[in-house]
Amino acid sequence: MALEWVADKEDEETTADLLDAPPVFLIDYPDLFERGWGWERLFPYHSSSVEWPQFKKYLEEYSSHNAGQVATLCSQLRSVQGQGIPPAGCGVLHDAANLCIKIENKLLRSCHSALTVEEIILSSKIKECASHMIQSEGESSAAAAGLVGIAKEARKLSYLLSEDDPDMCLKYDMCEYIRAYAAEVLTKLEKEFSCNTAGHAAENGITASDKSEKPIGVSTVGDLNCEQPDSMGKNERDLKDSNVKWNSNMKKLKKARKKRLKRAEKRRLKREKKRLKREEKRKSEDQTEG
Repeated sequence: MALEWVADKEDEETTADLLDAPPVFLIDYPDLFERGWGWERLFPYHSSSVEWPQFKKYLEEYSSHNAGQVATLCSQLRSVQGQGIPPAGCGVLHDAANLCIKIENKLLRSCHSALTVEEIILSSKIKECASHMIQSEGESSAAAAGLVGIAKEARKLSYLLSEDDPDMCLKYDMCEYIRAYAAEVLTKLEKEFSCNTAGHAAENGITASDKSEKPIGVSTVGDLNCEQPDSMGKNERDLKDSNVKWNSNMKKLKKARKKRLKRAEKRRLKREKKRLKREEKRKSEDQTEG
């Protein structure tokens, strides 16, 4: 199945032209992965088919392959003066997080009327995760990769909505498909990264009062997962409620995607019908002239 999928895709110039999702296990075959998917777009993560350590290794490789492009985008971002933009030297993770937030905001401003409620919710979730990454300490190339991959898809969404492309809907759905799964990866990385940071602080004897650099009243998903036992009950309930809402939103997003695919297929059939009608008319005219 993976080989057949790759063979079909080799006729297309780049992964930007892909209209359907790759086999979830393609990542297990490096040669086929390189040929059929490459390093331009973030590969969707499916926990049922790919082990998390393996996917984290892939994210680190993705970050390495896109380092030049990330550096260029982040250098442009640093020239922008605004709230939440860190000075040079804050690190790749902070740069990637700010880049992600900036492009998500641009998507919402320029394309708000074209986005579904589910897509707006997804964008808000992405920005929330990115904001938490900015408040963290240390570096994570895997998290930076996820943020950059999402930012690239958001930029492509804006482009698609402004273009007259017969396959726009299918390409749009592919972007949203990648973004939805990448957002799940970000949530997983955020929890893992926050707990690692908290563990590192504890090992070095740094207390919460000594360490916190976050604005007063700001909490993160990491805070909820790494609290002291006396507040774990409430935090676990809060986290569970948050996860229930997120899972519900993901189901709505997938449902919206199916509806859009159906609409795209109807439009494709309509175009095909018009094309056949034009051909019949042209043949009829040729016969009349003959």
